[in-house]
Amino acid sequence: MAGVTLTLPRSLRDYWAGEPQVRLDAATLADALSEVGRRWPGLAERILDDRGRVRPHIGLFVNALPVMHQDPREVRLADGDVVRVLPAVSGGSGNGRQG
Repeated sequence: MAGVTLTLPRSLRDYWAGEPQVRLDAATLADALSEVGRRWPGLAERILDDRGRVRPHIGLFVNALPVMHQDPREVRLADGDVVRVLPAVSGGSGNGRQG
């Protein structure tokens, strides 16, 4: 098992007492998310759907690499990896102008 750090956006931190990150032992991303679900009930369901797939509004990254479109069971983790959970951002051009 690898010692990994999991970070969450502020919107999900209430599920684990407001901490910005936690350390987990996990060999795969699925193992890490399973441990999250065991230790903090309700949190894993905000990241994965009922079939174990990453929800469309969630971005998952291992170090800087996006992994949200991969099967979490196939994403191997190494000691020292950082798993980041980010909400998807959508909207307009951001310049405040229309048309």
